[in-house]
Amino acid sequence: DRAAGVAAVLKMLDVPSPKGRSVLIKPNLFLASSKPNNTHNDTLRQVVLDMKGRGASRVTVGGRSGPSTTKTIMEMKQLPALSRDLGFELVNFEDLPADGWVHFDPRGSHWHNGFNVARPVTESEYLVFLCCLKAHYEAVFASSLKHGVGAVSRDLMAELHGASDLDMHMMIAEVNQAFRPQVIIVDAL
Repeated sequence: DRAAGVAAVLKMLDVPSPKGRSVLIKPNLFLASSKPNNTHNDTLRQVVLDMKGRGASRVTVGGRSGPSTTKTIMEMKQLPALSRDLGFELVNFEDLPADGWVHFDPRGSHWHNGFNVARPVTESEYLVFLCCLKAHYEAVFASSLKHGVGAVSRDLMAELHGASDLDMHMMIAEVNQAFRPQVIIVDAL
């Protein structure tokens, strides 16, 4: 029971209060399947309800998918309907305008010219990552560090996927310099 499990975990942890803050929840959006490729909707629903119950001023759910378009995955997962039911804003990072991205080029970066991260992630008052523990060719096992790649613009994925294994792992880690989630939940069912 994911909803009960998430509620119990959030009660047990000393989760920073989102009271009065705008919360961005970034679920895992990869493929609309029963495999652990996506944040389960029961998990997402419970986290939205929990953040609202803890006094968040606003809750937004946003992300970018791959390899399918984010719009396709969001529709297949019925996220537009869920957003209406629960009263949260749904943001497809692929639809962000040019100024919706923040450029990062950390010293010693393995990216050729740095990377662009979705502004809603970098400017979030309270960031929640909802990850899935899964096998992944880019990272052996994907979890919270790999989850940050879903905040990077899609046009940089060819560079990431074309890198050597060592460089790719460094590039994945470097992305995480652009933000600091307050809560990371990994669904390992």
